[in-house]
Amino acid sequence: MSQKQTNLLSLCERLGIDILNIEDYNNKDSILKCKCKQGHELIGSVDSLIKTGFECIECLSLEALNVQDTVPFFLSLDAASYITGLSIFNKQGQLLSHRTISIDKKKLFFPRVQEIVEQIEKIIQDNNIKCVILEDIQYQQNPVLFKKLAMLHGVLRYTIIQK
Repeated sequence: MSQKQTNLLSLCERLGIDILNIEDYNNKDSILKCKCKQGHELIGSVDSLIKTGFECIECLSLEALNVQDTVPFFLSLDAASYITGLSIFNKQGQLLSHRTISIDKKKLFFPRVQEIVEQIEKIIQDNNIKCVILEDIQYQQNPVLFKKLAMLHGVLRYTIIQK
């Protein structure tokens, strides 16, 4: 067994995850089959499993079915100038709702930004949100898009802090 395989097994042991095919692990693109603490099957690349902390979607959805506290607390945003994804969570981090804000692509950039900001402000006020989590932007070989996303994020951060 390689050192990489041993290290991954050690990590998974701490997380309560069993890897069923550790011998298939060669690099970050290797596909692993795992089982969570509850016995649900997880299948994915080493890279994606590590990035998600080996989270089990089935366990997460079972937790979501047992939501006791329905008071909104967190607003999580994946902001973009055409479609912004948002999720609302309670204080325990359980998902209460999710949706997207879609803005007409024919509109100019700054009117789109204004509309996004207005809708997010309304969501924050209507739900008495205490904390906003804004996904960071990443450069993806398009400097114009990166600049627009940076401007949108700046406006959103300013608005959230000020209001």
